[in-house]
Amino acid sequence: MSKSEACDPKYVLQNIESIKRKPDKLDYIADRLEQCAITPAPAPKKKRGMSNYNCFSKVQYKKEKQIAEQENRKPISFKDMLKAKAWSLQSDKQKEMWRRHAKEGCLPRLWGE
Repeated sequence: MSKSEACDPKYVLQNIESIKRKPDKLDYIADRLEQCAITPAPAPKKKRGMSNYNCFSKVQYKKEKQIAEQENRKPISFKDMLKAKAWSLQSDKQKEMWRRHAKEGCLPRLWGE
């Protein structure tokens, strides 16, 4: 008998009488429960913190949306903003500032709201 057969409720119902007659029925039931138990899902992975680059990009895009709203135009796409390569123009000192902001969670105060 395969594991799937032994764990099928129909099998248990069909063989309930033979199970009742077993002298070691408690051990048998414990074995079946252990064998047929559903393992719990693994715990979800912990999210990584925001990077300084992601914080910088998020703030720049929020600012672009605000400016576009004031100028009554559509904001340029996030993809186009990345093409501008503004990040590569940042000095190490500025990148360190964004790293600190990212550790704080990239707070809305940076968005200029």
